[in-house]
Amino acid sequence: MERKYRQGGRELTVTGVTEERKDYTTGADYAFYLITGGLGFIADQLTGYEGSGHYYKVTVHTDKGDFSGVGDTPEEARRKAEEEVYRNTGFRIQI
Repeated sequence: MERKYRQGGRELTVTGVTEERKDYTTGADYAFYLITGGLGFIADQLTGYEGSGHYYKVTVHTDKGDFSGVGDTPEEARRKAEEEVYRNTGFRIQI
């Protein structure tokens, strides 16, 4: 997915976009582990549970560098990545 943006005599090439979801353990998870005496933790490890918290990260790969945005939803992360591209390159893009 390569897209070129032109503005005056300048050009920006977007070579790709990476989206990922990251899970993490929250305070509520730790409280559950404490209440269950560690049995909840063992059960979570056996089932592959990675935590009740999560965030999304979107990275825009360009010829001028990589720019990322992080948010609670994929849309928020995309918007923040677009803002980061604009802040660093002066190009408004849409992903």
